[in-house]
Amino acid sequence: MLSTKKTMWMGLLVFLATTSTSAWYGWVHRDKGPLSQTAWVYKGTDARELFDYADVVALVTVQETFPGRVVVVNEGEDKLPYQMVEFTVDQAVKGGVVAGDRYMLERAGGMDPDGIYHNIDADGGEYASGTQYLLFLKWQENNSGMFYLVNDSARYEVRGNRLIGLDPDDAVTAQFHNRRVKRTVNLLRSWND
Repeated sequence: MLSTKKTMWMGLLVFLATTSTSAWYGWVHRDKGPLSQTAWVYKGTDARELFDYADVVALVTVQETFPGRVVVVNEGEDKLPYQMVEFTVDQAVKGGVVAGDRYMLERAGGMDPDGIYHNIDADGGEYASGTQYLLFLKWQENNSGMFYLVNDSARYEVRGNRLIGLDPDDAVTAQFHNRRVKRTVNLLRSWND
């Protein structure tokens, strides 16, 4: 027969086990907010294919970012803000851009008019002013004069003299990730027809 003291300790242990299990379950299944999901229109299988698909490939420096348009759907219930990224071409690799020219890139994400921040990071998230990138870009339709990023394998931040991709385990990104900038630019230029 169990003593009162042992019964009390066993009850306490059962209580603690139940409470900690419940807390763990609540933590794992908590609402983590909106998640970033992207269905890329184009996803290549190698670096040459990415290069061929892009309209423009260039080393650029971001000058500034600011809020852009907001897409409203479901009778105003859902809003998707866009961020405008103004950049200067440092070195043109492919396409009809010229060093020194300024262009705009439009990306999904940012602050909506209700003050809700939409963190869409599938493309690497927000750009940093003053930072240099190697970008593979497509012109937007309707002659808007703006670009969009080809996909998540199309953005490389320049750190020192190396390119840093978003997902080094991705087959396409791995072909450029951590490579020297000058060597990569020379390789890409050799691919021009």
